[in-house]
Amino acid sequence: MDITALCSSLASSADARERGGLFAEKVSEYQSPHEVFQFLSDSALEAPARALAFYTSVNSISWSPNLKSVSMAQLQNGLRSELPNLARAWGQIESLSSEGRSNFLAKVSLVLETATLVWNDLREEGRTDRLPSGETILELTFASGPPEEPELVFDVSAWPSASRKKLDEVLEELDFARQGKESWHFNFDPDTMERLHSGANLKAYVRGSEVAQSPLALARLAQGLAVKLSLLLRTVGMYPPDHPAIEPALTDFLERLEAQRGNEGGLVAFTLLGGRLMVNNIKINRKVRAVENLLSHFEERRVNSIAFDVGLTPVELFDFMEILNRKAGYLKERGGLGEICRKKGFSGISVDEFRYALVSRDGEMVAETVTGPIDSALEDIVFRELIDRLQKGETIRDIPAEQLGQAFQKILDESAGGTGKYRSMLADFVASLDPTILEDGILTSREIQRSIAWSALRKIIDRCLEDLEAPGEEKRLSALEKLADLVGTGAERGKINTVLQVSETVSEWMLRTSFPDGLYMSAVLLGSICERLMAMNRLTSAAGVVEHLRKLRTMVPGTPALASAVRRGLAEAHRRMDSPDAAEILAEALMSSDTIPRNAAERIVAEFSFRNLAGRLMDTFLERHREHRARAYSVLKLYGMGFRTQMHARVEEILAGSANFRDQETGRLQNPDFYMMRNLVGLLGDLGHRDSGDLLERLCDDPDDRVRRLSLSALFRVDRARAGAAAREMIGDPSRDVIKASLEVLAGMEEPDRDLIPTTLRLWHTHASARPVIMSFFRKTSDDDRVLRHIRSAFSNASGYPFDNAELAEEGLVLLVHHGRTEDIQVLKDYIGKVSGGLLKKQSVSDEFIEAVRSASSAIREYGRQRQEALH
Repeated sequence: MDITALCSSLASSADARERGGLFAEKVSEYQSPHEVFQFLSDSALEAPARALAFYTSVNSISWSPNLKSVSMAQLQNGLRSELPNLARAWGQIESLSSEGRSNFLAKVSLVLETATLVWNDLREEGRTDRLPSGETILELTFASGPPEEPELVFDVSAWPSASRKKLDEVLEELDFARQGKESWHFNFDPDTMERLHSGANLKAYVRGSEVAQSPLALARLAQGLAVKLSLLLRTVGMYPPDHPAIEPALTDFLERLEAQRGNEGGLVAFTLLGGRLMVNNIKINRKVRAVENLLSHFEERRVNSIAFDVGLTPVELFDFMEILNRKAGYLKERGGLGEICRKKGFSGISVDEFRYALVSRDGEMVAETVTGPIDSALEDIVFRELIDRLQKGETIRDIPAEQLGQAFQKILDESAGGTGKYRSMLADFVASLDPTILEDGILTSREIQRSIAWSALRKIIDRCLEDLEAPGEEKRLSALEKLADLVGTGAERGKINTVLQVSETVSEWMLRTSFPDGLYMSAVLLGSICERLMAMNRLTSAAGVVEHLRKLRTMVPGTPALASAVRRGLAEAHRRMDSPDAAEILAEALMSSDTIPRNAAERIVAEFSFRNLAGRLMDTFLERHREHRARAYSVLKLYGMGFRTQMHARVEEILAGSANFRDQETGRLQNPDFYMMRNLVGLLGDLGHRDSGDLLERLCDDPDDRVRRLSLSALFRVDRARAGAAAREMIGDPSRDVIKASLEVLAGMEEPDRDLIPTTLRLWHTHASARPVIMSFFRKTSDDDRVLRHIRSAFSNASGYPFDNAELAEEGLVLLVHHGRTEDIQVLKDYIGKVSGGLLKKQSVSDEFIEAVRSASSAIREYGRQRQEALH
């Protein structure tokens, strides 16, 4: 079996379960399974697909039950000496609880991701050829804290010395939090846990993966494409056209180009922006030598952009690379690279058709990026090296002072002249010296926040968190304002660990502060964080933030000013959280069969009711799937006390909008309006809040008979007295269904209205379908002579079952027993004589009913005797 092919197959599997099944099948087929695990360990960091394959081998719970030709015990015994850490990992997985197992596997997955990124960068920079094995990665994982804990602690000193500087960069990109000079930590929330446990974080780096990719994964893939373009350019420039190195380089670049096209769309453009390279909308910030060489190549030849379109062939790509390798003077003499490509008729490549521009707030273009003729100036190189070292925290003392002076002179002269590239470099330099200098200026632009280095933003965030403990109130307010702006950017860039750290720190400070304005802004900040997390489908994390707000709600403020701040802060936080995007995610989770997001959404909705969520759930009543409608109804019923205002408003909206769209003859609503009205009226009745009484009472007069019927029934559940009064008026309604509903209400009243007995007796004869309900009314008025005469008459005139119904006859018989007189005995005796069978007559009722009538006669006689004795 080809183990390389196994890695590719695992990478293309849909999910962890499918990968586990495939892995067990292939391992069982292999004659020497131990070689498979050894190979996967040795090559774990060669590529993301190999890392995913090694992670699959670690996650024994996903494949061990499906092994066939070899047992798990045999594998463990055979690998205990060769791969002891792998065997130890299997043992840990077996011994841990379900939650502890998930935490351990998430750690392995995240450490693998970190190591893959670190050594991939080191290889591309030519700084190492040796790759650690999967065994080494597991050893580092075991050293990162207790395996079952939901926290990963990185001790940088435990990693190979050649990787430590790069490791710091990658850990910051992955949103680890620094805890000292050489320690980093990452807390797992349930939303992140699922992604790591499933291996989706590793699969996101696999070319052509269908997994939703993080911004970091997209940036890495874009960077890899830029590196391949740089290497292809160098390869074509070094070797003749028939050299065997040319074709693999062309093929590799085209494959990566196709993978990037799958992630981004049809066109893939390389564009310069202020001395930086952009691949489509992704800025390549990494200081990789190959990317620097590509930037210099573009700048020397005055190239602003190169775009590769669908249909690009290897021949056309090779021809273009040969032209791009020409000297700058050659290209300039012939009108530039773009003009040459147009004359060549390249169909899959376009040059200088795209460029970035600086746009002011009013939409006017301020300045375009301009690439000038730079002959790899010493000043350029020195200044970039200066910025790079400052950002990494390295020393700059070994850069000659004369070179630094020349670099500053060139940068200042060029930036004063309006060259966009050098203005950008000068801004990078200032930001590297003190990122907080950006706070009052550049950070007012959301676009700059999205593209600026995360390390700069993280330093500003850490500084703001420290300022919360500053003595001055103005400084603390300023820190909260900046945090409110920056955490949104952090969420957009996928830095959820940082966002949660901010929410934890701010909530802790909020609950102990005596500063009213700070308390108010803290609550608003938490509301903004919660909304972003909900909109990003991080509901478990959002539920944690809601818990902080719940604690604030239950807090006992020490002063009236603090009490006012709490009320205002919670109200504004509620308003911020109530966004359409968050409502859409919450609605999907509440109606999901997956218990994890549903439970998180229920925890959120239990504390806050959202107008947009109510609207989204009510809209579900118009969907075709019955189970969706039923789930939405149950959610609104469970948490609907806070949604009543929205329900009332929607009913009023239907009434106002339906005036001209009803059936002219019947007054009925159109189907969609009625479906919505039916559910809303039912919900208001189920909720039973008295503030819905006025609306429901008004709906009892609606032209639509269906609405009248439903509204009366709902009003009965809200206010029985008002429903009884309405039912007395509606008992003469033209609709039989409304009459029946009125009778149900009247029968359900504690004190029946005896004035309605004549009406009910009339309805008994005209509305046969309502007789069971009317009998319920008679049950409460059975001591009335008019009711007893009605029942007695039924037995006197019946030739079969009284009322032509066995159940009604039995109920009537019970009422005669309870309130009948002695003369009723003869009525029952005559009835038995009429319905009993004989020699020439067929019995018309059941034996059981005849026996019941006889028993009733005996009971009436006994009751009569007892009453006589009581009188004497």
